[in-house]
Amino acid sequence: MKRYWIGFLLGVVVFSGCAGARYGLWLFTEPDTKKVKAEFGGLKDHSVAVVIYADERVQLDYPNVRLTLGAQITNQLRKNIKKIRVLN
Repeated sequence: MKRYWIGFLLGVVVFSGCAGARYGLWLFTEPDTKKVKAEFGGLKDHSVAVVIYADERVQLDYPNVRLTLGAQITNQLRKNIKKIRVLN
């Protein structure tokens, strides 16, 4: 089985170059995730605006991208921050 994957990756390198090989290797690696505690505590009793910008090409391909991202960010804020008030 190991020889099969080595042959596959060599084929990818031959036909698509190093970028294709890097993508092939990326498929089989674990994602690097790391939880980091918030460092700035100076937002107590303050307002923060979250502005979502999406390029025009992205909006053409995904017309609801800003609404979807806004909903996901709102859900994460409500889930992870105590005593938060979210305004649309």
